[in-house]
Amino acid sequence: MERLSVREVRVLVALGARGPAGLTELSRELGIPPSSLYGLLTKLQALGLVARDEAKQYVLTGKGREAIERVKAILEPVG
Repeated sequence: MERLSVREVRVLVALGARGPAGLTELSRELGIPPSSLYGLLTKLQALGLVARDEAKQYVLTGKGREAIERVKAILEPVG
């Protein structure tokens, strides 16, 4: 699996928790400037972790959900 930054993991977790979201609302929720968030989402799309639905909202893919589960498994012994 490609290494993900903390910000990229935050984006995945937010999408997993809230469901589909547009760039502006996700930017506000995460406190990440839209231009920076767009770059993160573009990378996550290229990795197949995020996609856009029919309404052009960003959504997690199955691969994205698996990535979140892997992160949780790694962090579980810590917390």
